[in-house]
Amino acid sequence: MKFTNLAKTELASQLLSSGNTFNVVAGKGAKFPAIGDTNLFMGMIWGSSFATPFDDPDYEIVVGYRSATDQITVARAQENTVAKQWEIGDNFMLTSTAGTFGRYETHELTAKTAVVDADEFRIWDSVTSLFKKITFANLKATLKSYFDTLYPPNDGWVPAMGTWSASDGNTISIAGLDLTGTLQKGDKIKLTNNSSVKYYYITTTPVFSTNTTFDVTGESVLVAGAIASPYYSKILNPQGMIDGTINYKCSVYRSGQLNIAQNVDARITYNAETFDTGNNFDAVTNNVFFAPISGYYNVNVVVFWLTLLTGENITLSIKVDGATALSKAINIAATTYGLDTSLGGLVYLTKGQYIEVTTKHDGAHATADIEFSRLMISFVSV
Repeated sequence: MKFTNLAKTELASQLLSSGNTFNVVAGKGAKFPAIGDTNLFMGMIWGSSFATPFDDPDYEIVVGYRSATDQITVARAQENTVAKQWEIGDNFMLTSTAGTFGRYETHELTAKTAVVDADEFRIWDSVTSLFKKITFANLKATLKSYFDTLYPPNDGWVPAMGTWSASDGNTISIAGLDLTGTLQKGDKIKLTNNSSVKYYYITTTPVFSTNTTFDVTGESVLVAGAIASPYYSKILNPQGMIDGTINYKCSVYRSGQLNIAQNVDARITYNAETFDTGNNFDAVTNNVFFAPISGYYNVNVVVFWLTLLTGENITLSIKVDGATALSKAINIAATTYGLDTSLGGLVYLTKGQYIEVTTKHDGAHATADIEFSRLMISFVSV
């Protein structure tokens, strides 16, 4: 229902008791709501010989709209009034009636049992401090997004909104939709790309400009192009997702003594495995661990030296793609027969990078240098 202030005029054409269209004084139509049958308003007609409708016992209430510049189309005899013939010069004004206010009394309204998506609700917008409307379809979508994060489906995957695509092998873009309040670094992603279902971790904080974008890591590389059926999960082990803390870890060791050439930073060759859950350690060719996905890995190594000489220096290093990530240096104060040394910490690896362990000493040893060494690696998080 529409309203304007002080909208009053006179009829410029006769309105028969069976009619539903009349003209008002030229130029006075602009006092009323805009032209169109969606701009309905309540009106009242009363005789020209009465100053107000209160004085005319035969006043008539109508509901109508402007059908042309100075033309009104109405539904007659509203709220128990009677349609009669009205003449040129009789009064017409926009007004509020008992029926007008009754529209806003919820208890008085006719019940509707089947709500449809196009139905509308009146809400107070706390941002603009204005009343606005929301459709049932929009309300459902908002509530679904909210409750899906609180109560994920049984498989742990929540359907994601928007049109998704892969920009390259590890970057996802969501067109025109801000999902930075929904998706976070560390969330898991399930999607269909290049006709295959794939699983990923989000590795960067999602940002929104024109699109929402973020990077991912997973065992499969994205193929640039469309993404179908995107889902996200915030639980530890959604169905189908590989748990990196269980599947990406190894414990390998050196079986047999090992000689390290003097003053050479040499790789320790691990030739036996206690376990390698993801088959990511190459114990045959390279003696290195390849990162299956990007993220933080806990890396620990222990080395047992046979004989170390007075004044000798040894260095133990953990390297990523040949660059030192962690290192430890020891000076031997007195000749030692059997020395445990260890090194460990958190290392970030990009998918495909490798971990190796190297050591160096400057002593001239008559016997084998290393009796035993063990390397342990486990994925922690993205």
